[in-house]
Amino acid sequence: MFFQQPNRMFVRTLVITEHHVRLLHFDRSGVRYTPLLNIHRNPCTFVRLVLGVSSHKEEVLGLDTNIQWTIKKGKKVAGTIKTVDSNQKQKIIIYDLIDIHPAFHRAALCGRGTTCWHARDRRGSPLEDVLIKDAWRVEGSISEHTLLQNVKGVNGVAQMLHFCDGLAQTKDFRGSQLPSEPPNFLSRVCLRKYGRSLKHFASQIQAIGALRDSLVGKRIQFQRSVLHRDISMQNILLGLEDAHPGLRGILIDFDMAVKAGPRETSSLSSGRHAGTRVYQSLSVLDSYSDTSTATAHDYLDDIESFFFVL
Repeated sequence: MFFQQPNRMFVRTLVITEHHVRLLHFDRSGVRYTPLLNIHRNPCTFVRLVLGVSSHKEEVLGLDTNIQWTIKKGKKVAGTIKTVDSNQKQKIIIYDLIDIHPAFHRAALCGRGTTCWHARDRRGSPLEDVLIKDAWRVEGSISEHTLLQNVKGVNGVAQMLHFCDGLAQTKDFRGSQLPSEPPNFLSRVCLRKYGRSLKHFASQIQAIGALRDSLVGKRIQFQRSVLHRDISMQNILLGLEDAHPGLRGILIDFDMAVKAGPRETSSLSSGRHAGTRVYQSLSVLDSYSDTSTATAHDYLDDIESFFFVL
């Protein structure tokens, strides 16, 4: 699969026959390709194409150069990831990757291509473990960091430390763009690190405590005009060991969330494409029908999703 490598920005490949060559470019905005080129009539262009896709330069190969690896005997043994301090925008922060493998990676050609890394802040003492999340979003959609900023300080909800919006744009990889091709943007958010997902609970008390605290956090976030729309088992994390009430369960992943307060949900669609199917409310599931009369997605649908998680 073209995007199997988690720090890929794009992929370029050649399709060659005995007479022709075609260059294909894949990224989060889709695919573009060149006309068939006769390699015998255009040998210089053919050689340039081969050299281009064989380059040793990471940026030419479509790799995110903010992620760097330490290689020993041909294998990755350690790595770092670079972002900016959103409180001091000119300041660069470099985190050490705790694991060379991502904590989560959605290896799919379509979608946000979400990738999460466990990392450690090398500054200060004691060193702080964090979760760094990269995700692509289409032009015009709200960035996750905007919503996380709205719920800053709320117990039961993931807390953001830093963000870097517009880390890359697909239009920069494609040369001249057609007007009908809006770019996708890569965003990076740095979050406090919590426990594993709710499905790893060790006791009923732990599970109920995590559900209770994340549900209370969801209520407060809605009061701050944030509607989550993707309540699922994977998006509720267990708190850290010996967490106090209020922090036993943490709601994460605001990619599907929207800004909508108690008086604004009537303007939203039923949101059938938002959320994880098995946890969607009956009203949202009904919206898949062409004859559906489902109402707009609101906080009641999120609460129903909590019930299905339970």
